[in-house]
Amino acid sequence: MAKYILSLFIIGLLLGCNITKTIKAPFECELLDNPIQNFKFDVFGNLYTIDLKNRLKVYDKDLNFLFEYYNNSLGNISYVDVTNPKKIMLFFSGFQRIIFVDDALSEIGRYQGEFNIIAAGNSSDNNIWIYDGLDYRLKKISKNSKVIIESNPVESYIQLDIHPDFIVEQNNMVFMVEEGRGIAIFDNFGNYSSYLPLEDSGSIIVKDKSIVYTKGGILYQQLTENTLAQTRKIKTIPAGAEIVRIFNKSIFYTENRCLKKITLD
Repeated sequence: MAKYILSLFIIGLLLGCNITKTIKAPFECELLDNPIQNFKFDVFGNLYTIDLKNRLKVYDKDLNFLFEYYNNSLGNISYVDVTNPKKIMLFFSGFQRIIFVDDALSEIGRYQGEFNIIAAGNSSDNNIWIYDGLDYRLKKISKNSKVIIESNPVESYIQLDIHPDFIVEQNNMVFMVEEGRGIAIFDNFGNYSSYLPLEDSGSIIVKDKSIVYTKGGILYQQLTENTLAQTRKIKTIPAGAEIVRIFNKSIFYTENRCLKKITLD
C-alpha cells in the first residue's frame, strides 16, 4: 500500500512540474538546406559557399553538392577568388596565409611570406596580387615572395586611408575593392588610374567590363572602361538582401543566411 501511495505521489509531482524541452527548428531555405555567410559563382556556374562553420563547399549549376574544404587551423576564410576554377585562392588574413585548391577543393599549394597582406587576389599570369600594409603599395608577387610589380604608395595618389577587402584583375586592369567605400583602379603594371567612390555601398562585383554594386536597396552598374559615365540602375532588390551576386540573368542574394534568387529582367 505504501509503495502504491509513493508511486501516486511521484506521478503527481511529475504532472505538476512544467517540463519543457527546446527543440531547434530545422533550417528552411529556398535553394540550399544550410545557412551560409558568403558565396560566389565561377565562370561555369558552380556555386561556392562558406558556411557558418567556415567550410568552403562547391555545388554544380543544379546546386548538387560536390566537394568541401575545411581547415580549422587557420581561422576564418577572409576571401575566396574563383576567377580560375582550376586554381582557387583562399585568403586567411588572421594568419597571413594563402591556400590554393583545385576544382575538387584539394590543396595544391600555399603561400606565407614577409608581407603584411591586407587584401589579395589571383593574377592572370599565375602570380598573386596583394595590398601590402607595410608600405601601402599594390604588389604582384610570386609564390617565393619575389616582387614582380609594385605601385607607388597608394596614399600618394589619393588622400584616403583605404583598407581593401579584395583585389580583382579584369581586362588588364586591377581593382582594389573596399566594400562600403570605393575602388582604387590600376593598370596591370601597377600604375594608378582612378578612384571610384562608392560610399555606403553593399556588395561590389567586378565582372565583364562592369562594376555592379548595391546601395539603398538598388542594384547599379558602372562601366569599368569609363568610370565617369552615368551609373545605370539595374533592379530594386529585396530590403533584407545581404550579399548579392549576379549569374546567368539571375540575381542571387542571402537573407538571414539563406540563399535566394530573383530574375534579372
